[in-house]
Amino acid sequence: MTLPRNKTKIVGDIAVLTEGPSSKHPEANHRMEIIELGREQGRR
Repeated sequence: MTLPRNKTKIVGDIAVLTEGPSSKHPEANHRMEIIELGREQGRR
């Protein structure tokens, strides 16, 4: 399968997004978001 350059295929059930302070935004808080993949929105 060939994907466009700006697309990435993610394989798995969850993704973890992390973010924290940087030189551009040193005041930012650390955060971690756990994202469930492959589920219909609004269903558990």
